[in-house]
Amino acid sequence: AAGALSGGLYLALRLPPMITSLGVALLLEAIAYIVAGGSESNSVVTRQPTVSDQMRQFIGSNGGSAIWLALILVTALALMIVIFHYTKFGYDYRALQSGQQIAVNTGANEYANAMGCYIIAGMLAGAAGMLFGCQIQYTRVSAYLNFGTLFFSGFVGRFCNKQVAIIVSVVGYEFLQLAFGNINAVDTTFTSTVYGIINSVILVLFLIYLNNENKVIELVTFKKWRAARKQAG
Repeated sequence: AAGALSGGLYLALRLPPMITSLGVALLLEAIAYIVAGGSESNSVVTRQPTVSDQMRQFIGSNGGSAIWLALILVTALALMIVIFHYTKFGYDYRALQSGQQIAVNTGANEYANAMGCYIIAGMLAGAAGMLFGCQIQYTRVSAYLNFGTLFFSGFVGRFCNKQVAIIVSVVGYEFLQLAFGNINAVDTTFTSTVYGIINSVILVLFLIYLNNENKVIELVTFKKWRAARKQAG
């Protein structure tokens, strides 16, 4: 429903997707705060003990069993690969990305495709939210906007399937966060503020690299120096 709302506003207002998506996210966040009584932790889903126990059992004792989580992850990945690479919907999606006007002229329905993308994204976000609720036993009101994995997946996507690139980037980013969490466990001076600063610096450095990739490669490989030496020789 949230995906359809975002998609509908995008098609109606014709604003950039980032603006409409963030607007809907903030709207839903405000509604969630009202439902939760202004609290960050919303226990509406896990208020009933029976439901809470079922959610806990889904991931095993203290999250020790990852079988179901892994199965859902693999299923979602396979579903995304099939939808976006082996269906007419996926063909139109890729065609609209590379040349919107040409794709529309050849029969692609840009409105239906955009709405379909938003609905699929909403379904996956909803599934992720439920898994998060199973893990920590409550639902979190504020959303996570992790732009880092977005940029990292775009870079990794140069070398493999786009959906696989997203999984690789998310897993890699999570390992980085786990490393910071372990540092915090043994060093109390490594606070969440320090973690946030380091996290932001890593993202900024990566964006600098993306925007100056050729220059960085030239510096690292001494490309100009080797070319000048070759000419001189």
